[in-house]
Amino acid sequence: MKRPVWNPLSVRSAVRQFNSNRRRRTGKNRTGMQLEQFEPRVVLANDLIIAEVMTSNDSTLDDEDGVPSDWFEVYNAGNEAVDLAGWHVTDDLADRTKWTFPALELRPGYSVLVFASNKDRASADGQLHTNFRLSAGEYLGLYQPDGRTLADEFQILPEDYEDVSYGVGQVAQDRDLVTSTTEASIYFPTSAATEIATDTWTAPTFDAGTWKTTTSAIGFDMDPTDGDFTPLITSNIQSEMQGQTSTAYIRSEFDLPETLPTFKSLDLSVNYDDGFVAFLNGTEIARVNAPDTLAWDS
Repeated sequence: MKRPVWNPLSVRSAVRQFNSNRRRRTGKNRTGMQLEQFEPRVVLANDLIIAEVMTSNDSTLDDEDGVPSDWFEVYNAGNEAVDLAGWHVTDDLADRTKWTFPALELRPGYSVLVFASNKDRASADGQLHTNFRLSAGEYLGLYQPDGRTLADEFQILPEDYEDVSYGVGQVAQDRDLVTSTTEASIYFPTSAATEIATDTWTAPTFDAGTWKTTTSAIGFDMDPTDGDFTPLITSNIQSEMQGQTSTAYIRSEFDLPETLPTFKSLDLSVNYDDGFVAFLNGTEIARVNAPDTLAWDS
């Protein structure tokens, strides 16, 4: 018999670093299609640039309405925060103030995503939507608040392959936030009376001070001939679980550094054999071979 090896709850942050000195836009294929290269162009000497554009979004990103609207990102390549209030984007050179940003601070190294959905939403508290859509061959320009000074532009948007975006050169970095050596807290409920409500112990504010402290590569393996998990395990919990309980509550805490630039995704990786349910800040994010109702003897 095997128990899951919680090693690591490998949460990764993909840090996007935009290089504004690149003189061409490159296509990034999110679905395995051929990479597309945009025509060389001169990038204007401005802090704000149109960093990435997708003109045929089918499955990469849904807006708050559940619709995969086309989108673009504006990136602050400078060293100071910029107030976007009054900045404009347009698909029409004859109307350079067609859509206007709300008051929104864009910190250095960060980007803001705007859906080109024709829904016209400009609230700083919600998702941003222009009052126009994007199509291949059209224009996309970013203008300063005076409505005349050009900050950045696509004179001709590239061919709109499905789920392919175009943007400035970028370098992806992975950072492990939880690893096999990360400190973890663990608790073993052995009866209904010793269970803790799921929404209680998974909450960020929960105090696990009375729990056992260990490291995050947690599990045990009773049948190494059927896929040996033993080398992965740094905290063997066979004595606490075998014949006593089928459930363990495990908490691994981490913080995203304030210095971390814009991150694209958080990825979870778990080595397991039986099953698990994973939560992030109290929200369930993954479930494998687990019953609908979680209990100490599930």
